[in-house]
Amino acid sequence: MDTDYDRWYDSSTTWGSKNPERAHVVGDIVNSLALKFKNPNLLDLGCGSMILKKFINSEILYKPADIHKRSPECEVLDINKGKYPIDFYDIICVVGVIEYFCNPEEFFKKISTQCTYLVCTYSISENFPSKVEHWLNHLSKEEFLALVTPYFIVEEYSKLFNGQIIFVLSNKNYAQINKPMVNNYSLLQERASWSFKDISNNFDNHIASSVPLYHESRHLASCFTDFLIKTNSTVIDIGCSTGTFLKSVAARHSSKSDLSLLGIDCEESMIEKCILENNDPRIEYLCQDVINYDFEDSIQLISSFYTLQFIHPRFRQYLVDKIYKSLDWGGAFILAEKVRATDARFQDWITDLYHEFKFENGFANEAIRNKQLALRGILEPFSTTENRSMLSRAGFKDIICISKYLCFETLLAVK
Repeated sequence: MDTDYDRWYDSSTTWGSKNPERAHVVGDIVNSLALKFKNPNLLDLGCGSMILKKFINSEILYKPADIHKRSPECEVLDINKGKYPIDFYDIICVVGVIEYFCNPEEFFKKISTQCTYLVCTYSISENFPSKVEHWLNHLSKEEFLALVTPYFIVEEYSKLFNGQIIFVLSNKNYAQINKPMVNNYSLLQERASWSFKDISNNFDNHIASSVPLYHESRHLASCFTDFLIKTNSTVIDIGCSTGTFLKSVAARHSSKSDLSLLGIDCEESMIEKCILENNDPRIEYLCQDVINYDFEDSIQLISSFYTLQFIHPRFRQYLVDKIYKSLDWGGAFILAEKVRATDARFQDWITDLYHEFKFENGFANEAIRNKQLALRGILEPFSTTENRSMLSRAGFKDIICISKYLCFETLLAVK
């Protein structure tokens, strides 16, 4: 089938021109990818009204391409007639176009020789059961990926607000010389929709890129266990996620055969991953809501890394009270949390710097914003003062901060 030239003559009438939000998301991804290149260049294939140009950084060399000459610098191409770009590009964007290709398999094969990264959208049949008029192909997600993966590595993909899927693909021949993109799998989240369900495989990379000094603060916490773990000690990690902290403690005290370690998490996928990867008989894992867990007495150490902030505030004091009562004399509670600043001005400054940190770690601006929306009403951090007061009300007298970076801090409270 041939390209419908008349349909695309007036670019102002296209869906993309009327809905710039999609181009904004793509632009943020492009800006993040462009950081990998000294003098980045971009081909906007199927550029239409060239709305994408409005959302990319000025240092990116922008090249439009379309079946119609949209501007003097626009390259006229028709993929359905085998007319492909001549030059090689760091990034090629193909947004709202692939559905109109006669042979998408041939497209991915040829375009893979002309770019390092391909950012594209596609309307998979799972989200669009009925084929839209004028579409020349209608693939499921599995069928689409089957065409892509011989030539590209799927770095990220996410559902857009209109049901389309946005894919970030890296050329297999160039992947080894580029830093992989991280953690934009949550490009668009519905408001107050954040969940830890089914993210266990990517969780460690995601949180390490999201929390400053994540590995360093956890390592420091494990070092403090030298002063806390005694004979027949019990260690419990609340919200253990993939079990990395307990593994580090176990490795640090490998000679203590009487050491007992328990990881508790309410997400089944996390516990399944922990059990699957556990090769230390001293470590056990339990899938349970910690609010309902009955702690034993004389526990030497309980840890909680960025967990209490996801527990409803009305239950936190109750939980900390239980933790204090269960600890042995001289036992400790390690509490790592995201915290609010003492006033609005400091909160603004810290938030800006934190977002800068995430951007430098590969998060697109749109991903950062949408993560904020997704966490509304789910992540409820206290201030440092509030956390210390909560510990004091439970009975803790000796409390010290052992690590802090912007809005992330770790407190050590000893009974």
